[in-house]
Amino acid sequence: MNELVVYRWRCPFCTEGDMGQSQGRCLHCHGIGLTNDVGGWDESELTPAPVPPGVMRRACVDCAFRSGSPELEANGAQLPVDAPFWCHHGMTKGYGGSYEPIATYRPDGATHTIPIGEQVCAGWWALKTGRPLPAEEYREPGTRTTGTPAQSDAEDRALDDSTEAAAAVVHSGTPAQAAAVPALGEPASAMPPYAHPNCSAPKDAL
Repeated sequence: MNELVVYRWRCPFCTEGDMGQSQGRCLHCHGIGLTNDVGGWDESELTPAPVPPGVMRRACVDCAFRSGSPELEANGAQLPVDAPFWCHHGMTKGYGGSYEPIATYRPDGATHTIPIGEQVCAGWWALKTGRPLPAEEYREPGTRTTGTPAQSDAEDRALDDSTEAAAAVVHSGTPAQAAAVPALGEPASAMPPYAHPNCSAPKDAL
């Protein structure tokens, strides 16, 4: 049985799992300091869990969770709901333009292969944690919609950069998550189902 757990909140009853000298380990969150059980609390009283370093700092211009993306236009046919979803930016490419992680891990009995070192999609993380989804519509890197100001932000330039030089910054953990942008014109039929031009999911998650 697969189980995906993404904590949305810091536990409101303790500090890092500790309720103080009289109580000790928090009984509500079992000492982990994070929880999704916040019944009776208003969201204004809660502290969101931090975004882990393995999640993209911002959604890519061609994020699958942007309005108008090929994945959303396909009614989410290629978007896993209860499985992790990795950003394709910076991944190496294999046969037919498929996106291939450099390192993977698959525990005994697991149904999904986990890519190691690749970053989780910012749009997917926003969806799973109740954060706002990307507001601007999907666009292919290097293109601009009518009325969009000329490029001036270094972060956007990095996300649009199709050179290998940009890929080196992908896993740096800095706000500017630069990435090598693969060519976005390959027919989807030429790729495995998990390797859509604009998304990356575990090989057998879909």
